[in-house]
Amino acid sequence: MSDEETTEPVEENSAIKQMRKAIDSEKAENADLRGKILATYLKDIDLEVGRGLGKAIAAGYDGELTTEAVSAFAKSEYDYEMTVQQAPQAQEMQAAQQRADTFGQASAPIQPVSGEDIIRGHDQRLGQPDATRQDAQNALEAKVQHYLQ
Repeated sequence: MSDEETTEPVEENSAIKQMRKAIDSEKAENADLRGKILATYLKDIDLEVGRGLGKAIAAGYDGELTTEAVSAFAKSEYDYEMTVQQAPQAQEMQAAQQRADTFGQASAPIQPVSGEDIIRGHDQRLGQPDATRQDAQNALEAKVQHYLQ
């Protein structure tokens, strides 16, 4: 009977140790993820987590993980104020769209080329004195493609 009593608490102790180990592992993982998220929000307000004020904020901040909350903490604790960047990808996309629109307005519309025009172009190329065997092959392929369509 005494053997059973001693083995049962040992099993319980090992289960408790495993649970504590799992909890510690989860806490470490959560702290790591929290640090990465905080680094992202610090970057949004133009600070780096590893240098200067960003490092101080990262060490002392334990609040809500949003850009606005981190920015408010930086302002209240360190008198640091930076406008929060609203979706920098959206701004980049909008600028790219404006460039594309400008390019589209400046360029002429693309006119479709008929197969017959392509064949005529190849035939003209073959009539020139410097025409090569590759030119002849390209002309033949163009004619075949035109007739297959």
